[in-house]
Amino acid sequence: MTNVNWGGIFPVLVTPFGVNGSIDETRYKALIDDAIANGAQGVVAAGSTGEFYALTKAERARLYKLTVDHVGGRVPVLAGVADLRVEDVLEACQSAVAAGCAGGMILPPIYAMPSPREIVTFFEHISRNTSLPLMLYNSPRRAGVDITPALVEQLSALPTVVAIKDSSGVITQVTELVQRVGNRLRVFVGYETMIVPARAVGAHGVVAMAHQIAGPLIRDYWDKALSGDKGLDDLGRDVFAFYRCFQSGSYYAAIKETMSQLGRSAGDRGCRCCPWQTNRRRPSRRSFPRPVLHAGLRPKKAGPILPLGKSTSVAEPTYFESRDGSHQCRLDRWGSVQSYSRSLAPERNISV
Repeated sequence: MTNVNWGGIFPVLVTPFGVNGSIDETRYKALIDDAIANGAQGVVAAGSTGEFYALTKAERARLYKLTVDHVGGRVPVLAGVADLRVEDVLEACQSAVAAGCAGGMILPPIYAMPSPREIVTFFEHISRNTSLPLMLYNSPRRAGVDITPALVEQLSALPTVVAIKDSSGVITQVTELVQRVGNRLRVFVGYETMIVPARAVGAHGVVAMAHQIAGPLIRDYWDKALSGDKGLDDLGRDVFAFYRCFQSGSYYAAIKETMSQLGRSAGDRGCRCCPWQTNRRRPSRRSFPRPVLHAGLRPKKAGPILPLGKSTSVAEPTYFESRDGSHQCRLDRWGSVQSYSRSLAPERNISV
């Protein structure tokens, strides 16, 4: 078995598209740099948040190579290699190996809802035909099947299986995974909202979504998860607030829109399959765009608001506060969060 020491925060990078629908490589490289600067200990290219399902084979191969080249060995690069056909999965694995990726993140067969025996057969076939170290990806909601801890334990005997990303959202399942395979596989959870309980039971990392929106916040939450720090509950509430943003549309479209509305451009076109709601209303000067409102913030000081999906500059800072007045943030003239403070705690920086 290949030995890896993956751990910590592995954000799944969004794939920014330009107006003509092509990948905005300049913006993508900037997102890589920001992720690493904000404490990412690995990155994932063309994962679910990166819309692998909407990319051509050539685009996925290009993203693998672009990511590896730009990262330049600073952190491990994992490739999203899930697909519908076994042959296409293996082709993605071959592209990832050729690009120099450290590993691949792989779902069981999509849509088919295979039986446990079929899941084992699938991963055995992939493992026999690629040298790429594999992170199993358990996403019952997306794949329609649950790779149970007992099944993961069986799959851990395969020589190329080195890690598991569990997006079941069930902490007892994560606990059992650590107990069964934690000494052989690197155990990751799929949601930053589970960082504290997952670290408490011995998980090694999180495959992250919100990190590329609020990197310092997520890194702070990860670092303090086991510290007993008095501010940990406040950090957790902030993390959950961002996840509420993602529920204002399909997860991946809402992630991109949240990024854009906070000055972190995720491309001009949005998601290929699920663009942001076309019937949305342009926000007025008295209201902040819907995703951030869903996070519990409202305007404190009227001021220019970024148009939906844009990241152009504004004339003056704009302030927002929670509905109960307990915390507030300040956006600078470029639309980036410069400070975040609470009435009962000192101000701290969480630049997004």
